[in-house]
Amino acid sequence: MNDEYVSAYAIAKICGYNGSFNDFKIKYDQYYEEINEEISEEEPTLEKYLHLLILSVGTARSKIFC
Repeated sequence: MNDEYVSAYAIAKICGYNGSFNDFKIKYDQYYEEINEEISEEEPTLEKYLHLLILSVGTARSKIFC
């Protein structure tokens, strides 16, 4: 999982994120958990999963990078 954090943090830094690595990990885990909960609450169809995934990625990026 550490490689996943490092990779995501590097992308966030490229996109202008100025927070610390530890703050990033906290936010990343928070958004990851929120996304997982949203997906698990939905009826598991491929169409719904892909829709939530696309929306969640955009939301997580805007929350982390802005």
